[in-house]
Amino acid sequence: MARHIVIDGYNLAYALRDTKSLMRADRAAARNRLLDLLRRYKRAAPAQITVVFDGSGAGPDRRQRVAGIDVRFSRPPQSADDEIRSMLGSSRDPGRLLVISSDNQVRHAARRRGAGMLGSDEFGDRLFAALQRDDPGSEKPAGGDTEHWLELFTKTPGGREQG
Repeated sequence: MARHIVIDGYNLAYALRDTKSLMRADRAAARNRLLDLLRRYKRAAPAQITVVFDGSGAGPDRRQRVAGIDVRFSRPPQSADDEIRSMLGSSRDPGRLLVISSDNQVRHAARRRGAGMLGSDEFGDRLFAALQRDDPGSEKPAGGDTEHWLELFTKTPGGREQG
């Protein structure tokens, strides 16, 4: 059975270079960007994904499905951390869960219940590595190609090396 990844949404958004600055300017845009990254990640590394955001300012629809990703907003005064700890506590198979958060209390709860866990920075590295592998436009040059291009761009038109 595939792993169920449970993500502390804003915690991850603050950890990613693609969403960190957006978090300061426009949280809704940061959420949308994060969900787009996760949608692409899900295509590259299929898994069940639930993202939990703090619910202040969330509107009436606290649970949504966006591009195959379960999106939840906590109900204030509950935080996303509280919601994730509740999910851990009520899970029938916590060993199937992989919790993504850098919050110490969430990490402790995951460890106590036997769930897997990754810090947001570490998951961010894995996310971008998976996206790069999945993106055919991110092809890397072969070993000989690099030397060929360096040779072309470091020589003057007369064939002498630039200095």
